[in-house]
Amino acid sequence: MEHDFGTSQGRERPHDDGRVAYRLLGPLAVTVRGRLLPLGGLRRRAVLALLLVARGASVGEDAIIDAVWGDNPPRDARNGLQSHISRLRASWVQAAPDLECPVLRTPGGYRLAMTGSDVDVDEVTSSVAAAAQSLDSRPASAVSLLLRALACWRGRPLQEFAGLPGWPDSALAAEQLHLDALHRRITEELVEARLAAGLYDEALPDLRRMTAQDVLSERPHRLLALGLYRGGKPTEALDTLRGYRARLAEEAGLDPSAELGALEANILAQHPALEPQRGRSTTNAPRPPRAWLSPPAPLLGRDADLRRVRDAMAVSPLVTVTGTGGVGKTRLAMEVVSAMARDPDAFPVVVLELSSLRRGDSIDPVLAGMLGVRPGPEEPLGKILVDYLRTRRLVLVLDNCEHLLGEVADLLERVLSDGPALTVLATSRERLGLRSEQVVPLGPLSTHNEAQDSTEAPAQGHRSVAARLFEQRARRVQDDFTLDERTLPAVDELCRRLDGLPLAIELAAGQVRTLGVMGLRDRLDDRLDLLSLPRQSSLRTVIDRSYALLTAPERAMFAGLSVFDGGFTLEAAERVAGGTLAGCSTVKALTRLVDASMVSVRQDRSGRLRYSLLETLRAYAAERLAADTAAGGAELSHTAWVVELVEEAEGALEGPDEAQWVGILEAELPNIRTAWQGCISRSDLTAAARITVALANYAQIHEQSELWPWARALAVHPDLAGHPLSVAVQSAAAQAACLQGDLDEAERLLVAARQTLKAHPQVSQRAWLCPASANIVAIFRGSYLEAERLAREAFDAPSVSPLWRVILLADIALARLYRGDVEGARDAVTPCGRLAAAVGCPAGRSFAYFVDGEVALVDDPDRAATALEEAVAAARTVKAGYVEGVAMVSLLSGAMRGRDYGRAAAAFPAVIEHWQRSGMWVQQWTTLRLLAELLTDLDRPRPAVVLLSAAECAPEASVVGGPEADRAAERWVHLARCLGPSDTTRCVAIGSALTRSEAIAYALGTAVPQAREAAGSRGATRQ
Repeated sequence: MEHDFGTSQGRERPHDDGRVAYRLLGPLAVTVRGRLLPLGGLRRRAVLALLLVARGASVGEDAIIDAVWGDNPPRDARNGLQSHISRLRASWVQAAPDLECPVLRTPGGYRLAMTGSDVDVDEVTSSVAAAAQSLDSRPASAVSLLLRALACWRGRPLQEFAGLPGWPDSALAAEQLHLDALHRRITEELVEARLAAGLYDEALPDLRRMTAQDVLSERPHRLLALGLYRGGKPTEALDTLRGYRARLAEEAGLDPSAELGALEANILAQHPALEPQRGRSTTNAPRPPRAWLSPPAPLLGRDADLRRVRDAMAVSPLVTVTGTGGVGKTRLAMEVVSAMARDPDAFPVVVLELSSLRRGDSIDPVLAGMLGVRPGPEEPLGKILVDYLRTRRLVLVLDNCEHLLGEVADLLERVLSDGPALTVLATSRERLGLRSEQVVPLGPLSTHNEAQDSTEAPAQGHRSVAARLFEQRARRVQDDFTLDERTLPAVDELCRRLDGLPLAIELAAGQVRTLGVMGLRDRLDDRLDLLSLPRQSSLRTVIDRSYALLTAPERAMFAGLSVFDGGFTLEAAERVAGGTLAGCSTVKALTRLVDASMVSVRQDRSGRLRYSLLETLRAYAAERLAADTAAGGAELSHTAWVVELVEEAEGALEGPDEAQWVGILEAELPNIRTAWQGCISRSDLTAAARITVALANYAQIHEQSELWPWARALAVHPDLAGHPLSVAVQSAAAQAACLQGDLDEAERLLVAARQTLKAHPQVSQRAWLCPASANIVAIFRGSYLEAERLAREAFDAPSVSPLWRVILLADIALARLYRGDVEGARDAVTPCGRLAAAVGCPAGRSFAYFVDGEVALVDDPDRAATALEEAVAAARTVKAGYVEGVAMVSLLSGAMRGRDYGRAAAAFPAVIEHWQRSGMWVQQWTTLRLLAELLTDLDRPRPAVVLLSAAECAPEASVVGGPEADRAAERWVHLARCLGPSDTTRCVAIGSALTRSEAIAYALGTAVPQAREAAGSRGATRQ
């Protein structure tokens, strides 16, 4: 149906109070106090539009660049983006110099501050919601409200950006679809409201236009029939429904819904149910995940199943779609999520695909990582995750649960036990077995040909759903494939014998170009007898048939690829699975597997092709690999490839290609995880140690908390003693324990490392990691002289890496600074900066910027702020979360020293949440102590004492030493004097009893708001 979006200028209203008006429903426009903001050219307008449709959420730089410049952005795209942001800010300052620009920098991107803003989409949804509420009692008012909503359209939203290279996959295109759907929905609801108000003369012309524009859309036809009936024309109403039924059957081969049939029966019976019914309210619809927003092809034959799932989700917190492998459970879930994108009432959606996990794996770390929830050394990750999920109103999709039934059921039983806000949609071959679960079984597609009872040839519209799926997929490999009198009977037989399973049908259709329909049918006669076998065996047989079509080298490649977890590159396939090929190249074999639909391929963000096996095909390939005694080395080859990869990455991360290698390690983390676990299971401690040590610096600098327990587990392995890398592993484990706040365990591991060196002098590989790690622990313990000694010892080791030399010089400067030797600290800053520049990696530069800024805080606040902001910016380019976080803490300290209390108070939540996500509790307690210092300066002693008491009782908190210890003692005396003995004792008791999660909640919910209030009052007083 075409849209009449209008061409008026809308109803722009001046905002003399400083509010900002954003207009999306037509050409993008922004006004401040009634003054139109100049937005510049198309790309700059697109940048602002991307931030606006995110509604205050952060939009990554990569996402903006992809949308604006597409797949081939210029080399200076980031500079171009920064230029557009700067010019938007300049336009803002020119229009409203006394108002803060809402375009804000975030880690890795930008966001638009929306507080106090007026968005026309919000006005529309408010009007529609009000109309729904008044439809029963005041239908004329509902009509007025819906007309007001439609008047906000000034043209098709965001259409000006449709020519951008990255438009098709952008958030702007998705938002346009959402707003188009909203316009259609309002138009239909306006007609419905007019019918309820008895305005038939106004409603019927619109309904006739709507049905003429979309002859196969059912709802307008039902509304037209209803309007005709209520307008005294029952005969014409029935003719409308019957004409639609005939046209739908003739043109689409479909039957109308049961709802249309009920309407026809009610019109014949003049049933009271045809009285006006209440409408439904609408609100803004959060967008679902982009990967599931646009399913790959139309879903066939699942309308009834979709209704069952939606109905179940409306009444049950847990809905599980069950069925045999390959029946289409995931595809159905994708359609549900895609439909939610068009529903303004839908909650946010999080999709977790479990196919990359193995039986017995915990889903907690994967789900927590997706949500940004991080573990601590004492509080279990599971408890933190459950507490998080219980408070979120969202839809969680858990896809492919069958191999993790116990793990999924355990998590959901804890989350769903107390009337949660969460709704879960799961797909699994088996039900989860929970009391709150609503099971929706999913059967095969219909193979019944509606015309086969007739003596006539099957018409185009009477083909079975399964046959239409076969045709849809076959055309992907043979674009001129058609179903006709010759091919349709054979396809019908194929689909019946494949039991209507979508995956089996798709695999068969993928071979049409090679074998033709008749050849496929004849081969199935020889190999498949699905009607007498369980569905799982039927699917296995389909895969076996595809496997039989492969040559011996292709079979060897297929089996060898099963060792990859989470996908692989061509180079990885050549390294791991290519060695078993005889007389065939890896490229040739892999290309054949892709053509045969045995291997999937996609292009990643960098433009490289990445391959993967479907979960069922990977399981089948693994069985073949296990049965082939000659191919038993694939797992070892995979491990060797991973070892080489991470050791190459360790060096590459210390150079100019750091960002690229961070992306590579993120993509290959499932493969690294699988290799490391395999090493442990077969006691290959050498490979496990090489992986662990190579990733130690990556784990710390880039906050990869999943890797921390690996080092700690391997360090206590009984067979590690005397291994050449034992000291390095123990030192890496000490780093991990220190980052998690377990300083006692870190010291025990370092003692063990020193004992190992003493007992086994030959164990010298990377022995410098021992003093390097011990230096970090000593800093947190407040032993600054010892920390400098250890850092110098490690720095002087001949084999220490270049980046570690930068870090050690930075640690020397910090140790001197914290014990009061400012000049000595400056002496270390200069060589640290020179060495960082020579190393060339952004993480090294960020460390140098950070220590420069930290030292400059003593007497040069402007230099300090500049250096610390450069540290944060450099760190974000490579996701170096550790140095980003410590630099943010120092920026807070600088703001406080400059008495910019409002800025400091506003920045604390982001820093606290940063450490909460990373799980680095040592740094978290440092931040909370700093918050207590701010509260002290602002004369808020009670929350200050509570936070300081909580920090003093926390075993993972660092020791306050040097000159700061004296200032801390003076602060305690001052606070106690302000509160008095009894109040001080009470606050100390409260703080001492807080758990870590309670301390965070107290900081964010009580302490920070009090700091903001006090800072605001003080600022107002100064004015």
